[in-house]
Amino acid sequence: MERQSTNYFREGLVALRRKPGVALIVWAVQAIVAFVVVLPLADAFSEIDMRGFGEQMARHADIALLMESAPGAAIRRAAINLLWAIPLVGVINSAMAVGIVNAVRDGGLRSFWDGIGRFGGKAIPLAFVYVALAFGVHAVIQIPVLLVVANLGDKASILVGLTVWPLVTVVASAILDCMHDYSRIELVVRGKSIVRSLGGGLAWPFRHPSSLALYTVWMVIAIVVTLSPLVLENVLPAATGAGLVLLVLLQQLMFVVRAGVTVAWYGSEVTYFEERAEAELPLIAADEYPEISEQANDLRGFTT
Repeated sequence: MERQSTNYFREGLVALRRKPGVALIVWAVQAIVAFVVVLPLADAFSEIDMRGFGEQMARHADIALLMESAPGAAIRRAAINLLWAIPLVGVINSAMAVGIVNAVRDGGLRSFWDGIGRFGGKAIPLAFVYVALAFGVHAVIQIPVLLVVANLGDKASILVGLTVWPLVTVVASAILDCMHDYSRIELVVRGKSIVRSLGGGLAWPFRHPSSLALYTVWMVIAIVVTLSPLVLENVLPAATGAGLVLLVLLQQLMFVVRAGVTVAWYGSEVTYFEERAEAELPLIAADEYPEISEQANDLRGFTT
């Protein structure tokens, strides 16, 4: 009998309790990565002379105003730096993802670092395949939406542009990301090749639609936790030194929680995958390895 999504949610929390150190490692790495990404932008913004703006304008300037005011050379430097920083972020996140999957599988008996060492080399090209797929899928989906918007009236096009277009983008991105998760799990748990892991991940939500419900629960939690530092920044006063320190500490605490959510999220998905993979084992083996199927049935108490 298939377990409810709430049970898999609890299994994710159990995985986090078994591997709290992995969450701290993820937080530390993400903090370093964020610094690497923000540094080029900080370099561009450091050359902006805000003395010509009023106090309120200078204090609440958004990124569009800052980029418009920045010297062209600084913006070019920032863009060049981001060209290597963004792929670096993808490589690091891909390696960490398979490390987490390895750490939480089999009841948390395996190593995060061993997962990176054994599967990181395959996870990185797999991630770039998904990036290419994302561009292709969004092109196929978005072009018809944009054509519809272009042929509507002003009000209708604005309505569609503010509702349908973002909704289609979010749903397509979420489904692809869910597929990517299960491709990583196929890669680590079943030890498949990149191509077979890709195929398994793309098919997984269609074979097991409830995986999308589990993914959606964790996605909502992750979004709430990710946005919480921004809420804290607008709620807590940071005018004094003590207020600024408190704000930074609370924001870092929420980043630690976000790393914990990532570990628990993978813990839920891995448990979900392992139970279904075990149930499918005799069927899979029966097609290719009848002798393995017979052994698996014996282990489960079945007779043929």
